Amino acid sequence: MHLTRKHRTVHAVDCDLKQRKGQQHFLFISDIHYDAMKCDRERLHRHLEEARELGAGVFIFGDLFDLMQGKYDPRGNYSELRPEYKSCVYVDEVIQDVGEKLSK
Repeated sequence: MHLTRKHRTVHAVDCDLKQRKGQQHFLFISDIHYDAMKCDRERLHRHLEEARELGAGVFIFGDLFDLMQGKYDPRGNYSELRPEYKSCVYVDEVIQDVGEKLSK
């Protein structure tokens, strides 16, 4: 599978379907808000593992991060911040954690 950028907002996915016996699986997900307390991480990781087992392409559209608990965000609520992110470098912690957990 190969992704090619055709335009600023247009990408093409090229799949060699002969090699894949005529089919290709994809997982399309959005609005994950991975660092939010209400994110169902267990379900997300089950879906991602299933996609990996199927050799599926995974596309994540919008709002991978929540990042609303920053000092100057009026929507923030410290009590809704996951304990592992209660740090003076909150944004860095979230980005590093998500990168490590979703890199597979």
